[in-house]
Amino acid sequence: MDVDKQALLDFMVEKLGGEDAVMLEFRENRICEAAASGKTLGQLFDEATNEGWIDHFKRLKVSGLVKIIERNSNGSKPRLNAAATASASKPERRPRMTSEEKKALHSSIVDHLTKKPWTGVGEISKVVGLDTRRLGLHLRQLKNDGILESKGESRRTTYAVK
Repeated sequence: MDVDKQALLDFMVEKLGGEDAVMLEFRENRICEAAASGKTLGQLFDEATNEGWIDHFKRLKVSGLVKIIERNSNGSKPRLNAAATASASKPERRPRMTSEEKKALHSSIVDHLTKKPWTGVGEISKVVGLDTRRLGLHLRQLKNDGILESKGESRRTTYAVK
Protein backbone atom coordinates (compact mmCIF):
# COMPACT_ATOMS: atom_id res chain seq x y z
CA MET A 1 0.00 0.00 0.00
CA ASP A 2 1.47 3.33 -1.10
CA VAL A 3 0.62 6.05 1.42
CA ASP A 4 0.94 9.78 0.86
CA LYS A 5 3.51 10.59 3.56
CA GLN A 6 2.47 14.23 3.87
CA ALA A 7 -1.17 13.23 4.34
CA LEU A 8 -0.08 10.70 6.99
CA LEU A 9 2.02 13.34 8.74
CA ASP A 10 -0.84 15.85 8.67
CA PHE A 11 -3.19 13.19 10.11
CA MET A 12 -0.76 12.39 12.93
CA VAL A 13 -0.24 16.05 13.81
CA GLU A 14 -4.01 16.58 13.93
CA LYS A 15 -4.50 13.51 16.15
CA LEU A 16 -1.81 14.78 18.54
CA GLY A 17 -3.60 18.09 19.06
CA GLY A 18 -2.40 20.26 16.20
CA GLU A 19 0.89 21.79 15.14
CA ASP A 20 1.28 24.01 18.23
CA ALA A 21 0.88 21.06 20.61
CA VAL A 22 3.31 18.93 18.59
CA MET A 23 5.89 21.75 18.48
CA LEU A 24 5.56 22.30 22.22
CA GLU A 25 6.09 18.60 22.88
CA PHE A 26 9.03 18.56 20.46
CA ARG A 27 10.71 21.54 22.18
CA GLU A 28 10.18 20.07 25.61
CA ASN A 29 11.71 16.83 24.37
CA ARG A 30 14.76 18.76 23.09
CA ILE A 31 15.16 20.35 26.54
CA CYS A 32 15.05 16.90 28.17
CA GLU A 33 17.58 15.51 25.70
CA ALA A 34 19.87 18.45 26.46
CA ALA A 35 19.48 17.89 30.20
CA ALA A 36 20.24 14.20 29.84
CA SER A 37 23.35 14.92 27.77
CA GLY A 38 24.69 17.27 30.45
CA LYS A 39 24.42 20.52 28.49
CA THR A 40 24.60 23.77 30.38
CA LEU A 41 21.82 26.32 30.32
CA GLY A 42 23.99 28.52 28.07
CA GLN A 43 24.47 25.70 25.57
CA LEU A 44 20.73 25.04 25.61
CA PHE A 45 20.09 28.75 24.99
CA ASP A 46 22.48 28.69 22.01
CA GLU A 47 20.77 25.59 20.62
CA ALA A 48 17.35 27.22 20.98
CA THR A 49 18.65 30.29 19.16
CA ASN A 50 20.18 28.26 16.33
CA GLU A 51 17.12 26.05 15.88
CA GLY A 52 14.59 28.90 16.01
CA TRP A 53 12.71 28.11 19.21
CA ILE A 54 14.35 30.74 21.39
CA ASP A 55 11.05 32.58 22.04
CA HIS A 56 9.61 29.42 23.61
CA PHE A 57 12.78 28.94 25.65
CA LYS A 58 12.79 32.55 26.90
CA ARG A 59 9.22 32.21 28.15
CA LEU A 60 10.17 29.28 30.34
CA LYS A 61 11.16 29.86 33.93
CA VAL A 62 13.52 27.60 35.85
CA SER A 63 10.51 26.01 37.53
CA GLY A 64 9.10 25.29 34.06
CA LEU A 65 12.35 23.62 33.02
CA VAL A 66 12.31 21.47 36.14
CA LYS A 67 8.69 20.43 35.50
CA ILE A 68 9.48 19.52 31.88
CA ILE A 69 12.46 17.45 32.93
CA GLU A 70 10.62 15.75 35.80
CA ARG A 71 7.67 14.93 33.54
CA ASN A 72 9.94 13.30 30.99
CA SER A 73 12.61 11.74 33.21
CA ASN A 74 11.14 8.19 33.33
CA GLY A 75 11.63 7.95 37.08
CA SER A 76 15.31 8.81 36.94
CA LYS A 77 16.65 11.84 38.73
CA PRO A 78 16.30 14.95 36.52
CA ARG A 79 19.50 16.81 35.64
CA LEU A 80 20.26 20.11 34.01
CA ASN A 81 23.83 20.88 35.09
CA ALA A 82 22.82 23.14 37.94
CA ALA A 83 20.61 25.15 35.61
CA ALA A 84 17.51 23.69 37.23
CA THR A 85 18.50 25.09 40.60
CA ALA A 86 18.59 28.60 41.96
CA SER A 87 22.37 28.31 42.17
CA ALA A 88 22.86 28.07 38.42
CA SER A 89 25.58 30.73 38.56
CA LYS A 90 27.78 28.71 40.93
CA PRO A 91 30.85 27.20 39.30
CA GLU A 92 31.30 23.45 39.37
CA ARG A 93 32.94 22.16 42.51
CA ARG A 94 36.60 21.31 42.05
CA PRO A 95 38.33 18.49 43.89
CA ARG A 96 40.27 19.44 47.00
CA MET A 97 43.91 20.39 46.63
CA THR A 98 46.52 17.93 47.78
CA SER A 99 48.97 19.08 50.44
CA GLU A 100 51.66 19.30 47.74
CA GLU A 101 49.44 21.53 45.61
CA LYS A 102 48.73 23.76 48.62
CA LYS A 103 52.45 24.05 49.39
CA ALA A 104 53.19 24.97 45.78
CA LEU A 105 50.37 27.55 45.75
CA HIS A 106 51.48 29.07 49.06
CA SER A 107 55.07 29.18 47.79
CA SER A 108 53.90 30.93 44.62
CA ILE A 109 51.92 33.48 46.64
CA VAL A 110 54.86 34.20 48.96
CA ASP A 111 57.27 34.47 46.00
CA HIS A 112 55.02 37.00 44.28
CA LEU A 113 54.47 39.05 47.44
CA THR A 114 58.21 39.05 48.13
CA LYS A 115 58.80 40.61 44.72
CA LYS A 116 55.75 42.89 44.85
CA PRO A 117 54.56 43.62 48.40
CA TRP A 118 51.18 45.13 49.18
CA THR A 119 49.41 43.51 46.26
CA GLY A 120 45.65 43.03 46.12
CA VAL A 121 43.77 39.78 45.70
CA GLY A 122 42.87 40.46 42.04
CA GLU A 123 46.48 40.71 40.91
CA ILE A 124 47.61 37.76 43.04
CA SER A 125 44.76 35.75 41.56
CA LYS A 126 45.98 36.41 38.02
CA VAL A 127 49.55 35.51 38.91
CA VAL A 128 48.77 32.21 40.66
CA GLY A 129 45.82 31.23 38.44
CA LEU A 130 43.20 30.79 41.14
CA ASP A 131 39.83 32.55 41.43
CA THR A 132 39.68 35.29 44.05
CA ARG A 133 37.20 33.46 46.29
CA ARG A 134 39.40 30.39 46.66
CA LEU A 135 42.54 32.51 46.86
CA GLY A 136 41.09 34.42 49.82
CA LEU A 137 40.97 31.21 51.83
CA HIS A 138 44.68 30.60 51.24
CA LEU A 139 45.63 34.20 51.97
CA ARG A 140 43.77 34.04 55.31
CA GLN A 141 45.52 30.78 56.13
CA LEU A 142 48.94 32.27 55.36
CA LYS A 143 48.05 35.33 57.43
CA ASN A 144 46.87 33.19 60.36
CA ASP A 145 50.11 31.19 60.12
CA GLY A 146 52.04 34.46 60.55
CA ILE A 147 53.59 34.40 57.06
CA LEU A 148 51.63 37.31 55.58
CA GLU A 149 50.33 40.59 56.88
CA SER A 150 47.50 42.63 55.45
CA LYS A 151 46.21 46.16 55.48
CA GLY A 152 42.95 47.63 54.28
CA GLU A 153 39.47 46.19 54.36
CA SER A 154 37.25 44.19 52.08
CA ARG A 155 38.20 44.53 48.40
CA ARG A 156 40.90 47.06 49.22
CA THR A 157 42.90 44.59 51.30
CA THR A 158 46.52 44.21 50.23
CA TYR A 159 49.06 41.64 51.36
CA ALA A 160 52.81 41.47 51.97
CA VAL A 161 55.24 38.97 53.44
CA LYS A 162 56.07 39.68 57.13
